[in-house]
Amino acid sequence: MKTNKTRARLTLAAAAAALLLASTTAEARNFSRGGSYSTGGGHSGTVSATGSSARGQGWNKSQSVTTAGGKTYGRSVTGGYNQDTQSVDRTVTGNNGKGYNTSSSYDKATKTYSTTATGNNGKTATRTGTVGDGSASGTITTGSGKTATYDTDVSRDEDGVSASHSVTGSNGKTYTESSDYSYDRDTNTLTDTRTGNNGETHTGSITYDGDNQ
Repeated sequence: MKTNKTRARLTLAAAAAALLLASTTAEARNFSRGGSYSTGGGHSGTVSATGSSARGQGWNKSQSVTTAGGKTYGRSVTGGYNQDTQSVDRTVTGNNGKGYNTSSSYDKATKTYSTTATGNNGKTATRTGTVGDGSASGTITTGSGKTATYDTDVSRDEDGVSASHSVTGSNGKTYTESSDYSYDRDTNTLTDTRTGNNGETHTGSITYDGDNQ
């Protein structure tokens, strides 16, 4: 489906941008990256990500994917730490101007967290749970009251990052997905291999331009 292909492309761009956005300095840090992508299904195009961040001032980033056919998909994210509510708040705006807001809080003592997402239509969904050493589990509740439970495990080694996800709906059905990310510094290539619920495998890669900052 086109929706899944687009989501996969944007997921690659989002994962790449996330690797670049961390900042621990008080001064603003700007970044700009571009490159090309390809998928195991024969699709290709270009990607770009720009943004800035500064401690105490929040962050912003923009990501876009342009297909070989000339169509562009993108999203922008702004966020920061809210001192009044002691939460991390984000606003995500998609390619069509629609988006959602999230507010997340974390209790270090109990290792529990809560995230509330509110869409443009005013509907909300919440995710609560606990985190451990590379793991997270908890409950998702939709605005209509439906619930699901989830488990996530992430591990790192010298070859990259591996993650497994499972979600069990209120109907008792469980959906699983695993992801393996690796980065080749010699070729500046990020590769993502995903295995879906039915055992199907999808691959994609981004090769960054040499003049990225």
